Amino acid sequence: MGKRRKRKDPDPFSEVNNFYHQLEKEMRDFRKSIERDRKALKRDVERSQIASFGRKKTQKKRTQSKSRSQKTKVGKISRTKRLDKSAQSNSLYFDELDTGLDNIDLSEFSPLQKLVFLIILVVGFTYVFWDTPVVQNAIRTLVTASLVGVSVALVGGIIYFAYSKKKEKLNERDVRVTLEESEIMDYYNQVIEEIKEFRPVKYYQNERSYQNELYQWLKAKFQDVKIEEQRGSSRPDIVVGDIAIEVKGPTGFKELQSIADKLLRYSRHFNHVIVVLFDVTVNPTRYDEWVNGLRERFPEVTVIRKDRFV
Repeated sequence: MGKRRKRKDPDPFSEVNNFYHQLEKEMRDFRKSIERDRKALKRDVERSQIASFGRKKTQKKRTQSKSRSQKTKVGKISRTKRLDKSAQSNSLYFDELDTGLDNIDLSEFSPLQKLVFLIILVVGFTYVFWDTPVVQNAIRTLVTASLVGVSVALVGGIIYFAYSKKKEKLNERDVRVTLEESEIMDYYNQVIEEIKEFRPVKYYQNERSYQNELYQWLKAKFQDVKIEEQRGSSRPDIVVGDIAIEVKGPTGFKELQSIADKLLRYSRHFNHVIVVLFDVTVNPTRYDEWVNGLRERFPEVTVIRKDRFV
């Protein structure tokens, strides 16, 4: 038995190529037919204009012979026949073109072949009807829409770029401010913790001794510690950076009453205020009322109490 020949798979691009040549040939014939019909129609229009001129001339001169009128009538009949024949020829050609396109089964084509067919069809019809007003108007509209779209995209891009830069700067500033505030709060909390750990060597009968001993303690822990620094009309007992520290001890009710007036002045020149009370001798109920009232009026102020047996 002879060897079976391998069946070659059909080449999709050869089918597309054959269809393209067939469509190109039909387009050329279609364009020639349109050109031929256009020339015939032009001749018919010229003859129609001549006949119309003769008809007007005939209406003005009603005294002409009947033979002249009959010839004009015969000319009208023959011209009408020619126009009908030309229209019939165009109709037959378009019917043949429609029949040829109907015979094409697109379901047999692959997606790639269909895409190529669509591109060829669009390019072919654009080439044939390029000089028509409809195509020209469509092209102008498309170009105008493209220019408007590009302009809008360009302006939008510029606005978005400017907005992004501005937003980035604002974010950087917010981050910087947040970091600074975080650092300040960390420093403030460190000062509070050091004051809580402080224990005087002994308990004194005057405020100055407590102030000096606490100053020396904080001086060993932090660099920017000053004693009684003057800012405006304010002069706190101890200043650590931007933190004012008011020291009282021994602390009676009279000393508590004097603190509120100082806090009003300190809050104008310092970001944070700490009140340190040594050896409190006030009645517990009265002291609690004072602390609650102080926190309602000055919620940002920290009060640290250091009793004798604590």
